[in-house]
Amino acid sequence: MSSIHFGKLNLHADDERLLLTLEDSEVMLSPQDVTRLEDFLQKYAPHERRIGFRVPLLSLPPATRQQFQVCLLDDAEVIPLVPVDISLTGVLVELPEAMDPDPVLRLRISFDDDGCNLMASIVRREGALCALHFLDALREGELDPPEALLGIFGHLEQVWLQSRVD
Repeated sequence: MSSIHFGKLNLHADDERLLLTLEDSEVMLSPQDVTRLEDFLQKYAPHERRIGFRVPLLSLPPATRQQFQVCLLDDAEVIPLVPVDISLTGVLVELPEAMDPDPVLRLRISFDDDGCNLMASIVRREGALCALHFLDALREGELDPPEALLGIFGHLEQVWLQSRVD
C-alpha cells in the first residue's frame, strides 16, 4: 500500500481503493472519485506540459493494469517499471528505489501481444516518480507516434472512458 502525508492529512492507496484520513476522520474513494480528484488537482498543477490526453492508469481495472507493462531495456537486463499514467508523448513511472537512470532511456511498452520499443528522455523527477518523454512521438514538431503505441494507447483510453460511464 502506497502512502503520502500532508501534515494531518494522510492518503493510502492500493489496487482497489484510496483512503484519506484526517485525524480521526476517514473517507474511502472509488476509482471514479479518484479520477474526479485527479481532474480537479490537475487544474492547479503548474508543471503540466503535455500536449495530449493522458490515461490515469491507477483508475483502470486491475486486470487491464496487469496487461499493460513498461520496462526499461538496459544492456544487461529488462527492468519492469510501475506506470502511473500514459499519453501519446510520454509516460509517468515509478522507479525502483536507488535507481539513477541515464537521461535517455530505451523502453518497452506493451499491452497483451502488442508492443513497441521507444527512446525516452527524463523530463522531470520527483522522488520515485519520473516523467519520461517519448522521443519517437514527435516528428518535425508534429505528433507522430509509432502505430503500436497508438493501438496500445487507444485501447487503454477506451477502457478508461468506459470506466467513466459505468
